Amino acid sequence: MKKRYVLGSGLTALVLAAGGGGFAYLHFQIQGTPEKVAADYLAAWKAGNFGSMEKLVVAPPADFATRHRTFSQALGVQEVSFQAGPVVHDGDKAAHMDFTSARKLEHGSWQYPSVLKIVLRDRKWSVDWSPATLFPLLAGGGSVRVSEVKAPSPLALARDGKPLPETTGARVYL
Repeated sequence: MKKRYVLGSGLTALVLAAGGGGFAYLHFQIQGTPEKVAADYLAAWKAGNFGSMEKLVVAPPADFATRHRTFSQALGVQEVSFQAGPVVHDGDKAAHMDFTSARKLEHGSWQYPSVLKIVLRDRKWSVDWSPATLFPLLAGGGSVRVSEVKAPSPLALARDGKPLPETTGARVYL
């Protein structure tokens, strides 16, 4: 009878140790990677899925989606795409990824560089969002707008670089 008690106690201790180890593994496991978070964030941004983007951000502002919509509407954005650089680890708890944002606008296109900052908080990799993520010059509370720039019409020049003579008849085609 004594052998069964010892065997039962040993088996119970083994089960408890395994269960505790499993709990510790699941409880202390780091969720995601900076690379996965960066890829998911840019994919959601390209799709215009602000809800998915917001879930990847550490502490998004209450008006997160509104800021993105307002930015796009002010510029007349029709489509957005990204050229992502490599994720660079800045120690054990931070990383960043340089990227280029390309936007097709109602009247042309626009590209600019930006940085996606990624941090490890509460055992989860997340985007450390600020207005500068959207556009670097928004960092200090700036804004953007599209405006027409008045410029003189370009001169039509001949092959030698001189203005076309008035007598050529080509002016009616310009």
